[in-house]
Amino acid sequence: MKKNELPVWAEVLIIGGLFGGSTGLWALLVRYGWSDFWKNVHEWQTLIAAMIALAAALSTIRVMNGQRADERERHKSLLLRKKLAARAQMPDALSAICRYATDSVDYLLHDQVDLPDSPQDEMTTLKLALEYIDNSEAEITYQIISHYQIQNSRLESFDRELNEYLINQYCYDAILLYALATSLFDYARNKNQDGGAALLTREELDRAANNVFFSLGSERSLYPEEAERSDYPEPTLEEIIQRRHGRN
Repeated sequence: MKKNELPVWAEVLIIGGLFGGSTGLWALLVRYGWSDFWKNVHEWQTLIAAMIALAAALSTIRVMNGQRADERERHKSLLLRKKLAARAQMPDALSAICRYATDSVDYLLHDQVDLPDSPQDEMTTLKLALEYIDNSEAEITYQIISHYQIQNSRLESFDRELNEYLINQYCYDAILLYALATSLFDYARNKNQDGGAALLTREELDRAANNVFFSLGSERSLYPEEAERSDYPEPTLEEIIQRRHGRN
């Protein structure tokens, strides 16, 4: 039974009472004729009025329930359209975020002078989508927005001379942002209705890192040879990914 809907047993009871009352009135008319019928009606007018009131109440409740059902359907239809509109805008936003993450790695590794353009409009698109998309995908979207704020703040304050030992960590920040964004592509493109907010696996981070380096045409390896290990006083990207995602 839906909320605010009259129970079936109550409808049956009211209809049965109305039918029984109508039958009784008809029996009085047949037995006593019109003159005595109106006399008996006068004597039973309170009961008759109550029956009429019940009939009116039943009719009103049925009309109100129908209106509520129509309103629920309109509301569901509106939410569905807003959800589809939000998802339709997500692929472009996610692509822009992936480009920004790739440009961030390029800035860190190749002595770029200018910072990459921040995807502010795309982040606004994701923030607006949060209200309408499914819960698990909303959690991932929230992670993207939160992580971007951290990653972008670190990148803008990066000083190559003072913070060179943090390059791998900052590259990891950008690659994690890339991986989070790519994890939503199937959902945004309506290929996957049942996404999930599970932690990213090491394979997903490795794939994201390789895609970033491939896009940049970089010769820098994610997995340096042992002979090159002395050039990395801080953890390498591979070690950072292993430490944070190796158990997935």
